[in-house]
Order: sequence, then structure tokens, then C-alpha cells
Amino acid sequence: MSELTTGGINFGYQSPISQIYKDVEYKFKEDMENKIMEAVHHFGISVDKEELIKALQYDRNQYEKGYSDGRASIVGEFERLRAEIDDLDRHFDNDYFSGNKEPMFKCNEVFEILDKKITELKGE
Repeated sequence: MSELTTGGINFGYQSPISQIYKDVEYKFKEDMENKIMEAVHHFGISVDKEELIKALQYDRNQYEKGYSDGRASIVGEFERLRAEIDDLDRHFDNDYFSGNKEPMFKCNEVFEILDKKITELKGE
């Protein structure tokens, strides 16, 4: 969808498909905005179209940011938990194979940590 450029000179030519794409994208956006306004007017709400579209776009951006931040937080938490479990697993292996035959104590530690972390994630 870029314009034809040769030797640093922009000839202003755009391929027909990129122009068609822009036209379809514009028409789709315009149709969606009109449908939104129809729905709002259907409920007897009077609002400026441009302001409504800006507010909806802002809301969508905030939602996407919140979703992205929340997902990153959960992924980070699970990576941290995985590292803790791997660390406990290494300690278990070292203890068990060095002659300490009390593996159940290590398993209980893992379950207690997991229980605590799951409770924290649930917000209880």
C-alpha cells in the first residue's frame, strides 16, 4: 500500500488494490459509525456523532490496554510460579538423591505455595 518511489522521488502512484482497500475500509468505517448512531437515536439519545465515536474509540483503547496489561500480569505471575516450582523441584531432587528420603515434605511445600498463589490470584 505504499506509493511508488524511485531514487528518493515520490511519483504519487498508488497501486489500484491499495486504493480499493482504502475505499472499502473507509466505507466500512462510515457504515459502522452510521449504524451506531442509528442505535443510539433508536433509544432517544441525542449525541454528537464525532464525540460519540471518539468516546467509543477511547473506551475500546482502554479496554485493550487493560486486557493487555492484565494478560501480561498473569503471564508474569505464572512464569514466576513456574520458576519457584522448578526451584523446589531441584531442591527435591538434590535432597532425595543425596540420601534425604523425606520427599513428601517437599511436595507439601509445593502444594502450600501453589495454594497460596492461587488464592492471591483469585483475590480471596
